[in-house]
Amino acid sequence: MKKHLAFAVAALALASCDSAAPVGAIYSNTSCPVAAAGGAATRTGQSHAVSYCHLVAIGDCSIERAKANGGITTISSVDIKRENILGIVTKYVTTVKGN
Repeated sequence: MKKHLAFAVAALALASCDSAAPVGAIYSNTSCPVAAAGGAATRTGQSHAVSYCHLVAIGDCSIERAKANGGITTISSVDIKRENILGIVTKYVTTVKGN
C-alpha cells in the first residue's frame, strides 16, 4: 500500500513540471506574464482553450489568435491565465495587449 501511495504522490508532483506557473493539485487559478515589450497599449485581444480530464482539448489559445481577435499588429504584453479544477476541467486564456 505504501508503494502505491508513494507512486501516486510522485505522479502528482511530476505532472506539474511542464509549466513555470504554480499548479495546485486540487484547484489553481493563476495568471503569469509571458512577455512585455513596453509601450502604451490601446487594444486587447484574448484567445481561449479548454481541456477535459487531460483527454480532450479544444480551442485556440495562441498569441496569434489573441492578436487577431484584438486587431493587434504590435504587441506590448502577453499574459496567460490558467484555471484548473481537479484536473477535470482546465481553462486557458491568453491576453495580448498592444496596438
